[in-house]
Amino acid sequence: MLLEGFGLALAGAGTGIAAAALGARLLGGLLYSVRPANPISLGAALAMVLAVTLAACILPGLRAARTEPMRTFRSDA
Repeated sequence: MLLEGFGLALAGAGTGIAAAALGARLLGGLLYSVRPANPISLGAALAMVLAVTLAACILPGLRAARTEPMRTFRSDA
């Protein structure tokens, strides 16, 4: 479950960073005292996305790991 979640997050982060790099020139005139392709800002955003992904994936993963497989198969839901 974690690998699937992180795979999606990394694909989205890669797409987002590529879009940010392409759109940086368009927003360059609107930024004050910050370079358009600031690696610290991009790195902080990437770290935040991965931290949120970890939090969103680990709780259901732990809950699923604690559930007995036969109980899941027998449930009517």
